[in-house]
Amino acid sequence: MLKQLSKIALITSMVPMMAQAQNMSLEDRVAELEANQALNVFKFSGYLNTRYDDVDAEQTTPVTGAFKGHTQHLRLRSGININADVSKKISFYSTLTASKYFNTWAVQPSGVGTAPSYLTDPSDSRAELGPQIYLEKAYADYRFAEQFTFSFGRLPTMDGPPSHLPLGKARMGTYPSMGYNAPFDGIAFSYNLPIDADQSFSARILYTPMSYYTSSTGKIGGAGNLGNVTIAGSKINSLSDFTSLMLEYNLANTSVANKISILAMAYQTGDLPIDGSLFNAGGGAGAGLVNFKVGGQVIVAELNQIMDSGFDLAVTFLNTKVENSGTITVPGLGSIYGFGASSEGESLTGNSTLVSARYKWSDLFIGAEYLAGGKNVFNYDPATEVVNGFYSTPGTGTHAYALYKLTPELGWRLGYMKQEYKNTPFSFGASSDTDREITTYYTDLRLDF
Repeated sequence: MLKQLSKIALITSMVPMMAQAQNMSLEDRVAELEANQALNVFKFSGYLNTRYDDVDAEQTTPVTGAFKGHTQHLRLRSGININADVSKKISFYSTLTASKYFNTWAVQPSGVGTAPSYLTDPSDSRAELGPQIYLEKAYADYRFAEQFTFSFGRLPTMDGPPSHLPLGKARMGTYPSMGYNAPFDGIAFSYNLPIDADQSFSARILYTPMSYYTSSTGKIGGAGNLGNVTIAGSKINSLSDFTSLMLEYNLANTSVANKISILAMAYQTGDLPIDGSLFNAGGGAGAGLVNFKVGGQVIVAELNQIMDSGFDLAVTFLNTKVENSGTITVPGLGSIYGFGASSEGESLTGNSTLVSARYKWSDLFIGAEYLAGGKNVFNYDPATEVVNGFYSTPGTGTHAYALYKLTPELGWRLGYMKQEYKNTPFSFGASSDTDREITTYYTDLRLDF
């Protein structure tokens, strides 16, 4: 009898709840469904990387720049990926990144008369330094047709092939890492054509203009943001064009390799102005204006699992042309005519070739790279993981490494790099012959999650 009364009491207590559920309006149910969907929109991932580099460098020619040095670099880098499937047609991708040296004791800024800062690093994260976050990537894809995609934001123009090979990873980025390895803001159109089950073709065009603005003035009150940008009496456009075009062909399941990818890319900038007052050799600020613009072509051919083995191979060819105009005069230094230029209005071309190979055996990767770096090659590479400028060497470079996967997510790598320069680095002012040599031993530990 008591059991029956208990059942009746339980059923009676559930009746109001059931009635409440049945009485929910259609709008309430839709709102609840949308809320549940919103909670499932986001996907999170990331990485943590520590790296130690031991670098020896020596140069005897030219005598004016002779040096012999040894440095050690212990660095940490971490990134959090936040992606969202907004709808069937729209996706969002972003990466927040931090990179730093371990426990920095002192930082000596470059320049004359500047004082070092001491031991700020351990307190930076809680020292009220401001709300800034380093935004490495933030863009949206809008698939407005079956084969067409429009992208806008901070685009994924870094970590492309063949930079994934030494990391023991599959391809991470879209665009070639040689010549085009930095995050750029802009818009892109992509056309993707699946030819058949084993073949595909893609075409992409990007517009990522460069901005020139005055940071010390506000949006409304500052005349610097309302008037012309002027350097050495010349009016400068506040935006400079930067356009890129890339074609890609993929072929799978061949007798040569399980996958073959061929990328061809070309880019061209507009005029990029350099203010002579930014140069100071100790005798005072420089004067004048130099404009330069850069164009480049990159071809990357990559073969994965050659002859059904664990062998991967990539060959990259980079060709660039820098066009200069104008002159900067620096007290105590003389005249500067632009990037690598020895006379006013000089144009310079150069090319470099990189061969990258790796072999995978179980959890072990053995790899090597060889660089034949030409004189006057403009390789903009700030996103690189190396500290020695290996991929921009105007000479020859060799790189060997061994990577062991402790777990599928955690890899430990040991490596060796040797750089033999034939010319001084391609920068402002004319290049000259040199015998600079750089030897680097490194190890890193990377976790992907």
